[in-house]
Amino acid sequence: MEGRRWSLWLLLILAGIVALALVGQRITSIDEVDGSSRLLYLVLLLSAVGGGVLYRFKAETRTALAQLGIWIALLAGLTLAYSFKDDVKALGQRFTRQLDARSGTISGDHAVSFSRAESGHFEVTAALDGVPTTFYVDTGATAIVLTPQAAERLGYDVNALTYDILSETANGLGRSAAIRINELVMGPIVMHDVAAHVNQSQMSRSLLGMQFVSQLRSMHIDGDTLTFAQ
Repeated sequence: MEGRRWSLWLLLILAGIVALALVGQRITSIDEVDGSSRLLYLVLLLSAVGGGVLYRFKAETRTALAQLGIWIALLAGLTLAYSFKDDVKALGQRFTRQLDARSGTISGDHAVSFSRAESGHFEVTAALDGVPTTFYVDTGATAIVLTPQAAERLGYDVNALTYDILSETANGLGRSAAIRINELVMGPIVMHDVAAHVNQSQMSRSLLGMQFVSQLRSMHIDGDTLTFAQ
């Protein structure tokens, strides 16, 4: 009976190692020497620990099998996590690039440049009275137009505003309320006492219109790069 148990445990260990080897094939960068060594080390280490668990619980078949299953699952999880490391890294780099693109890059004396976003728009971030706010640059818009949510983050009660400014929008006639922004900061560009509108209806993003552009020294678009200079 004891011999049959050890035979079963040996088969389970071999099956676990084979399963882990198959999982390891998902690793795209495993052909590197250091990656192969790391995987082999994990397999040997976890197999040794699993064997120790089997020896300790050899009198309790169910407990031993459960412990072995836990170690195999742990090693499989570590292997899968390692195999997706490049995907996670790429996702993090993509997110960082998007944040950097919105924040802009200082490109000269009182000048800041932005890259076109994947949406096809130029998305920029400016601090309005210290509150970061993301805009679409829209030269077809006359004013700086904030979404209701952006206005609330600035401390405005959007229900108490007077929406007496009429304007044409893609959805027809729209209403907005006038407000003043004490300070607008975009990289090296700083403006004070800036007029803006709060849109009454919901918008996907606040708009940075010609009212902002007209106060700059220049605005230049070169391919997928937009540069503001004050």
